Amino acid sequence: MAAVPDNLAPYAYNIRTTRQTVAFDIQCTCGCASFGLLQNSRTEEEKRALEKYEQSKPRTGWHTLHGGIDQNGKPYLYIRKLFFFKKYIEWPAEPFFVKIKVVKAICESCKKEIILFDSRSNGCDPQEATEEEAAYEPYFENSISQYCGVSVKLEQPESEDIGSDHFSWIGIYKKDGNRKTIFFDEETD
Repeated sequence: MAAVPDNLAPYAYNIRTTRQTVAFDIQCTCGCASFGLLQNSRTEEEKRALEKYEQSKPRTGWHTLHGGIDQNGKPYLYIRKLFFFKKYIEWPAEPFFVKIKVVKAICESCKKEIILFDSRSNGCDPQEATEEEAAYEPYFENSISQYCGVSVKLEQPESEDIGSDHFSWIGIYKKDGNRKTIFFDEETD
């Protein structure tokens, strides 16, 4: 049976579970159930670093990229030329912040921030964060357009030894009366 993750358990109410999913609504410890939702975005400096990374990628033209792993366990990429010849390609490492996704809810009454999802620590198999990733402070544009109810749905793998903090999919919904709209949808495998 699926369960609410430990970091969200103090805020979960109206919990609905099935064999592999758990859905619940969020309520602040002050009793308020109205939140503003924010997802991290890029600073101007990060946008420039990302643009520089995109420009440093090799041009492959119309060729399809192929890949493999060499005898040393290092991945490699190549394109085929004239069906027989391989041209090996060096692919630059993407900036560390690209894969970091964070979603938080801010209580309308007391302004408490609740982290609903952080890709560095949540998911099916969260990787050990590097020192740089752990120290990274996500940037949020403080532009809450409306406050609303928040509902979370998680899909957890069927396994006895996996805890409630491990899930393979998360959906975060805005609730306005009986209407729900998706705010964040992510597979975490």
